[in-house]
Amino acid sequence: MVCSMPRRPATSLCLLWASAVLFSQSLLPTNFTVAPSLEVTRATDAMHGWLTRPLQPAQGLADTSPSRVPRASLASGLAHTMVPFSIYAAMWRGLQSLLRAPARTEEKGAWDRRRIWTVLNVGNHGIYALLFLLRSLCYTGVGGNDRPFFFESFFLGWLCGPSWLMPSMLGWDNAMYNQPAVLKWVTGINSAQSTVFPDLIAKFVGSPAFMYFYQIAEGTFHLMICAGGLRAFFDSSWPPKKGGDSMQRLYRWGLWLEILVMDVAYVAAYSCLPMASCPGHWGLTTIMMLIHHVNVVPDIMCAWYEWKADQAAKEESRKLQRA
Repeated sequence: MVCSMPRRPATSLCLLWASAVLFSQSLLPTNFTVAPSLEVTRATDAMHGWLTRPLQPAQGLADTSPSRVPRASLASGLAHTMVPFSIYAAMWRGLQSLLRAPARTEEKGAWDRRRIWTVLNVGNHGIYALLFLLRSLCYTGVGGNDRPFFFESFFLGWLCGPSWLMPSMLGWDNAMYNQPAVLKWVTGINSAQSTVFPDLIAKFVGSPAFMYFYQIAEGTFHLMICAGGLRAFFDSSWPPKKGGDSMQRLYRWGLWLEILVMDVAYVAAYSCLPMASCPGHWGLTTIMMLIHHVNVVPDIMCAWYEWKADQAAKEESRKLQRA
């Protein structure tokens, strides 16, 4: 019996509400502002364009009317509150469907486990593909040791939530995520003189030139997975042909390269982080490790289901040949 995705609107309404809050937040003032000058600064390797100029804490809001400041605070609070709960709701719905779904099905458009994991994986890699494109367009050149983590440092701060959540729970300085301080610390451990990583890892992580090309390869794998796995979002194109096609091969190649070239190396590197501590951010290095390791799970599950599907297709082909 084929199980379809539940048609209850709760998850969709939560996601729509979170999107609306995020959109409204983008129209309101925030706690940071871009330097007023748009002139390109090349005095340091930290930035290479006006879009990536240093973001400094705002000394004051341009509009301090009583209506603007509360609206900004309200939007920020709602965004950080509703978005995680919406994501958890979507994950719970996906988990329920995953537990009820058959391991393998031949029915057109069925939501089996293979398809659900593919959708989760494409969404996960889509985030990092966007970060890769942003880095490529806005932080050009090899840069310095800050380049591999520059945009991720902002994304990590968003994942940590508002000041009353993780920063307060873990007792961070001033109950806040200090992005410049975190980026400066990560830049230090990414240097060749760092003692956080084993010598072999530090040799590669500490080379801006190596990391520049390594992250280009990583971004390419992200895009391969996203492009090849998009068919999972459409009933008309799922399941893939048993014999495979060019998009299926693109997806599988991207998946295996991501696991063998990226996941193994990053798991080894991120597993070293809890041995160090970012000043003023107790427990942040462990959080960074857990976030990364959780992101590896969809890769492993998708690789498993793709291997099972490939074995099933080969077995069916052998049966036809014997018949």
